[in-house]
Amino acid sequence: MATVADIQTIEDEATKLGPSEQARYLQQHVGQAITAYVCGLDDQKMVGKWARGTARPRGIRPVKLQQAYVAVRLITETFGATTACNWLFGSNSRLDNRAPAWILRHAAGFDDMEAVVPVAKTFASAPA
Repeated sequence: MATVADIQTIEDEATKLGPSEQARYLQQHVGQAITAYVCGLDDQKMVGKWARGTARPRGIRPVKLQQAYVAVRLITETFGATTACNWLFGSNSRLDNRAPAWILRHAAGFDDMEAVVPVAKTFASAPA
């Protein structure tokens, strides 16, 4: 179970890390294909370029990347990467029965994805 201190640390680190570190973490923990999906990319190789720092996300993608990073890290550190992947693609009643990955992928702005991290916090804070 993630504590308030853990959650705050992860949120603080997310604001300090650049997109390359966030992409690298997601690539290592949930994979390149899932990272590409949640960021709205058709080309999975772009995630590798972000992770290496040879390209930077543009438009709304840096926000999607950061939101995915926080949500995945919260759940991975509490329950592991497999649970984080399952959580991303599972129907979620707190998100009107939509999967968090789908919400992130299709978000046109922050307002469209703002519920994902709070729902991840709730999940990560729940007893196993």
